[in-house]
Amino acid sequence: MLCYKLTTSNNCTGPSFRYQWTPGEWTVLPPLQVPYPSLCTSSWLHAYEDPRLAIVMDRHHIDFLCEQGTLWLAEAGGEISIPDLSKLGATKMRLIRKLTIPGPYVNWRGILERAIVRVQRYLIKQDLSPPPYKIDVHGSPVHWLEDQHVIRYQLYSEFEKVLPLKAFARKEED
Repeated sequence: MLCYKLTTSNNCTGPSFRYQWTPGEWTVLPPLQVPYPSLCTSSWLHAYEDPRLAIVMDRHHIDFLCEQGTLWLAEAGGEISIPDLSKLGATKMRLIRKLTIPGPYVNWRGILERAIVRVQRYLIKQDLSPPPYKIDVHGSPVHWLEDQHVIRYQLYSEFEKVLPLKAFARKEED
């Protein structure tokens, strides 16, 4: 499965940046000890289904982009868990190629967060009200994202209006 992975500028991730990624090489975790543990554990390698979601969720996870991090096209394998739209987990993953974020990512983050709010308003109008959520310390409205097809479709449609997927070009190597 293709996905999008954020790393530090020197290709590290994970608690205390213990995973050193080498493009093209698989990082494989040990088999799961329990069936589908919580996604917020070291049982999973984390990534995103969509690069725009990676931009929005970055500051809620580790804030790689703030530190000149890198957005990668990646491939996830092994056991995969996608319990909601916030991120996905896999037991096996590799980096395929670096991607360029068009323009300053901070600007896109605000624009994409406003797209999330528009989707939320649409769902309420359609009587598909999202479950209650808390606004976190950053004022983010993203906690209501659940794995529902209508939400996924509406969210990615809004994202496409403001930042098309084709805008994420392959990054030229130094």
